[in-house]
Amino acid sequence: MIYFNAMSNLKARLHNKKYIVFFDLEATQFSHETIAIGAFKVEINKDLTIRKVYKGYKEYVVAHERIGKIVSELTGITEETISKEGVQFATMQERFRKYVKVPFEKVMFVAFGNNDMHILRSSLQHNMHSFKDDVKIMGNNFIDFSEIVGEFVRDDNGNLYSLINYLKAFGITPEGEAHDPLYDAKNLMLLYKAFVDDKHLLAESYKKLLAKKSFNPYVAEKVMKKLLNGEDVTPSDLDKYIKEYVEKK
Repeated sequence: MIYFNAMSNLKARLHNKKYIVFFDLEATQFSHETIAIGAFKVEINKDLTIRKVYKGYKEYVVAHERIGKIVSELTGITEETISKEGVQFATMQERFRKYVKVPFEKVMFVAFGNNDMHILRSSLQHNMHSFKDDVKIMGNNFIDFSEIVGEFVRDDNGNLYSLINYLKAFGITPEGEAHDPLYDAKNLMLLYKAFVDDKHLLAESYKKLLAKKSFNPYVAEKVMKKLLNGEDVTPSDLDKYIKEYVEKK
């Protein structure tokens, strides 16, 4: 039932789209302009499993403001990198459109967190001749996958994992270097695949999450913890927990 609910939720968000583009952006430290993009396009089956994975896409992008020391240290992207390999934001948009190939309205764009859409919108403000409609359509066909997976899998404190730690939670070794947008996009795709494929882990993780959610009623939490310890819950136990709850109040 848990797996069914997870897939129903995801299917509803995908709106019967046949294609997903997993993408990741790196941005300048202060102006939050795009300096790199990585993406992986996939075709999915009706059961949401991945049918085909297309070759990845990566591009460096020229920004109007400086990258910033912290971003350069995290990403390895320098002013020299952008000077030698970067293209204008509008040129990147044209090339990205060719990579996606199908109309944006027929694609679901998926990132980990919503910061990537903020970066795209910030880039529009610094590039007057960019394609604003492309970003608008992407925003209308966008899923923050951390919200999807975070509903069912969280850490012991009830917090969202990072992308890398979600992969580890599903038993997947992350590929490439962190903050390389191409590998971040690929790792997001691998997380999606695991989320769809690994029914057992999803169910077990969600049961643990239910027992730890601070907003769960007292009685439900007591029952869930006992079940997770492999113990039976009897009607007498339920009466006891209800009595404790009433007296606690």
